[in-house]
Amino acid sequence: MGRKKSKKLDPYKAKKTKPAAVKITLKPNSSVTITREGPDGQPITEEKELEGPERLFMIFLEKCIRAGFDLQQALSEIGAAITTIFQLGYIPSDDEFYELTPEQYEKYYTDVEQTDKKIFMLLSKNPMYQSSSREFEVLTEEQIAWFDKAQKVMKQYCRDAGKTFDNLEDELTWLTTVMPPTFSDGTRFRRNLLHEV
Repeated sequence: MGRKKSKKLDPYKAKKTKPAAVKITLKPNSSVTITREGPDGQPITEEKELEGPERLFMIFLEKCIRAGFDLQQALSEIGAAITTIFQLGYIPSDDEFYELTPEQYEKYYTDVEQTDKKIFMLLSKNPMYQSSSREFEVLTEEQIAWFDKAQKVMKQYCRDAGKTFDNLEDELTWLTTVMPPTFSDGTRFRRNLLHEV
C-alpha cells in the first residue's frame, strides 16, 4: 500500500483573504457589541458585559477617538504619555526639555541606539518631581508631542463628566478612578481602596 503524497501549498496560488472587518460599539450599559464577519461571509454579532479594567480601557479608546485620535495613536502614544504624566505628577512644559550635548549623544549611541532623531532630556523645574535615576531621562521630539495628545484626552474625560479642577493634582487623582488602572499603578495618585483599622 503506497503513501499518498501530500500536496505542497504554493503561497502564490493560495487564495488571498482579506482581514475580517470588526466593528465594536460601546453601549451606555457597560456592554460592548462586537460585529465581525463569519467564515461564510455573514456578520456574527456578540454582546459582552464589560467590567473593571476592560470597561475602563474601552472607554479610554472611545475618549481618544472623540478627542480626534485614531486607535494606533491611542494604543501607542497617548497611553504612554498618560502613564508618564502620572509617574511625573505633572505635565512637563516645552522649556523643560533640552537637546543632548555631543557627549550625551555619544553615551546615548553607545548605551541605547544609533539614531538620526533629535534626543532631549527632561530637566524638570517642578519641585515635586524627583528622578528615580541618576541617569538622565530622554525623549524624542515625537514623544514630547505625545504629552499634548494625552492632555487633550484627559480634558475630554473632564469635559464629558462636567468636571473642573483647580489644580492638576486633583485632576490626576480623579482620573485614576475613570481611566484604566495601568496608567496610574504605582503612583501617588492611585487610590488604595484598602484601609488599615
